[in-house]
Amino acid sequence: MENGGAVELRSVQRRGGRDVDDGLGPGSPEPDHGGDTSKLMHSSTAENEDRKKVSVKKEVTLLHAVGFVIGDIIGSGIFITTTFILGYSGSMGLTLILWVVGGFISMAGGLCYCELGTFLPQSGGDYTYIKEAYSFKNRWKWSTFLGSLLGFLFSWSSIFVIFGFGTSPIILAFGEYVIRPFFVDCDVPDLVVRLIAVAATISLGLLNCFSMKWSSRMMAVLSIFKIFACCFIVILAVWQLASGGCIATNYRRPFDGTTTSPSGIALGLYKVLFAYSGWNILNMGAEEVKNVEKTLPRAVFIGVPVVAVCYILVNLSYFVVLSYPEILFSESVGLSVGHDVLGSGGVVVVSLLVASSTFGSTNAGLFKSSRVMFASARDGRFPGMFSGLHQSARTPVPSVVAMTMVVSLGVLVGDIENLIDAFSAATWVFYGLSFLGLIIMRFTHKKKRRPYKVWVGIPVVMVFVSLYLVVVPLYQKPVPSLIAFATILSGVPVYVFLVMEKPWRLRPKVFDRISCYLARITESLCNTLSSRNDTDCSGE
Repeated sequence: MENGGAVELRSVQRRGGRDVDDGLGPGSPEPDHGGDTSKLMHSSTAENEDRKKVSVKKEVTLLHAVGFVIGDIIGSGIFITTTFILGYSGSMGLTLILWVVGGFISMAGGLCYCELGTFLPQSGGDYTYIKEAYSFKNRWKWSTFLGSLLGFLFSWSSIFVIFGFGTSPIILAFGEYVIRPFFVDCDVPDLVVRLIAVAATISLGLLNCFSMKWSSRMMAVLSIFKIFACCFIVILAVWQLASGGCIATNYRRPFDGTTTSPSGIALGLYKVLFAYSGWNILNMGAEEVKNVEKTLPRAVFIGVPVVAVCYILVNLSYFVVLSYPEILFSESVGLSVGHDVLGSGGVVVVSLLVASSTFGSTNAGLFKSSRVMFASARDGRFPGMFSGLHQSARTPVPSVVAMTMVVSLGVLVGDIENLIDAFSAATWVFYGLSFLGLIIMRFTHKKKRRPYKVWVGIPVVMVFVSLYLVVVPLYQKPVPSLIAFATILSGVPVYVFLVMEKPWRLRPKVFDRISCYLARITESLCNTLSSRNDTDCSGE
């Protein structure tokens, strides 16, 4: 075996409409079993076992892992959301406090996910943790059902809200920034932005289909560009300060106008945490990380603090260059800073830097979402066609293609602010379940080895933080939250009628036959092999 369980495929023979490894070299004769049917049965069983061993390659090193963490967190949020945050907070002082609090929350969440990711080092992230925690080690029939249902609801919501449409605002920002240099003094055509965003999404989907190694390398390079983009904003602010153009009133009375509304603070924190989202990216593809027990914690300890420092410095820079009204009415705060300091040239430079930043975050979004879909399909929670891995690249091609289509759909029909709000509401529902699940598994899996163990007070605090971020915004801005909850709950009938297994199974058998038929077509078109754990369609 190579790379932690990836099997070497030798020659492939067509049997029962599927590609299976027969263990023979090219041109070898058929094995003679001498009429012994037991040997034939054993051969068939061995073939099916080989198929189940098909797994992803471990190609993510520590450098790549840090690149993924930084590259996923720093996206469009830091260059767009300060406008919304200042609107909710009312002052520079509270805005900066929210960015600091967001950094601590992200670090605390990252520490919890370090324990979860090294304790259960399977791909799928929250899907894996929620399913395992709320099954309570299958002690009762209802607990098995509960864990399976909640895990499925995470996967279902991830596809349409959390990682699917949640990635759309990021690539929309890419379209905005990459075309902005050509429309410095006029509005950018909305249709052009959306078409560029779709084209970029498709190109990233192709990269993720054909090479995880090159995708990782690109993330490492783009993470450097992201840090440089933040540093460039800071340099512009220092330049402005040195030339005497500082907006001094922002710093003389930093807390004037501060809101006292709990829901306003929660909504502002929503926007901050949207900009910080991505600290758990490695958990989604833990099986592809080399030496995950050490690499995952190290990447979080390096990546999250670096991002937090960059974010705080960038926001300080915004308030050096721009007044409150300029920030509140700016469509892109980063571009406004570049324009105020360097004119049209500043707009061009900042646009290109931020475009590279959002491009990398979209790549990370496709990585996360496709791994959740792949892990769910491998467990039988999604159609088997999405459990396929490319025979040579070992990437989940069908899942990547599906998520590329979902993100593109969100680009064509979505609104950025509403997408961010719905994304945040759904995200923190499942974050809360995962934090609580970590505490539950401290009791249900006492004897299981934990390579990294966080202080139990941290997940307890994070449960209450999650609850606050889910409940409070319902009073002031209920529509995005209700959209998120409706999307989550819409998965319940899907699970009951199409996913649920014995003894409560209601799924018609024809659905299994259709699923197997589609899986065979997908394997032929995408050159994949199924890694599904529960069933095999070869006998259909």
